[in-house]
Amino acid sequence: MVIPSHRLSLNVSCSVCSSKDITFRWRLYSKGLESNESITVWYLNETLKNLVSTKSNSKHIVFKEDKLREDSFYWLTVDVELPDGMRGWAAYRLKTAATPSGGVCNGSQMQKEAFGIILYIICTGWYDENKPLAYEFFQQIDDGSLHMLRYGIIPFGEVHIPQFDEGEIKIKVVIINSLGARTETHLTVQVR
Repeated sequence: MVIPSHRLSLNVSCSVCSSKDITFRWRLYSKGLESNESITVWYLNETLKNLVSTKSNSKHIVFKEDKLREDSFYWLTVDVELPDGMRGWAAYRLKTAATPSGGVCNGSQMQKEAFGIILYIICTGWYDENKPLAYEFFQQIDDGSLHMLRYGIIPFGEVHIPQFDEGEIKIKVVIINSLGARTETHLTVQVR
């Protein structure tokens, strides 16, 4: 199982490939369905060079983060040609993990204290077959930085926002399945 939000690196292992004049050609095929949706078809991905950080004729291939679609099937093939004309090939089938989906997160002000605000955040309806799910709660700061407020497998709880009087508090919640595939959602809580 491949996690689309992570890099994926593969390498050709060849016992007779000592020459520098070896040709490698990588191809990626995506699984799809015919128009009647009953026959599986593999489509050649013409944009492979946009998905990887390596050259198409390299012995290695590295997929960039967030370039493969989640919950999808792929065939990755490599054709190898030696200077003397000898050829070989290899294929690797991979499935990308789905990210948690279907849920929402909400927040509300519980109380205001001398040292900040207490918020209650709750996430409901998140689903993923790879359980348990973990939740990371962050405060988004105006300068773009994030302050972690809470994390764990419990999808709700109180969080303390220090040194805050009034206005909007922006919260980022990251939901992570047991494989490490993640999705995020954002919410804003108005504080008075």
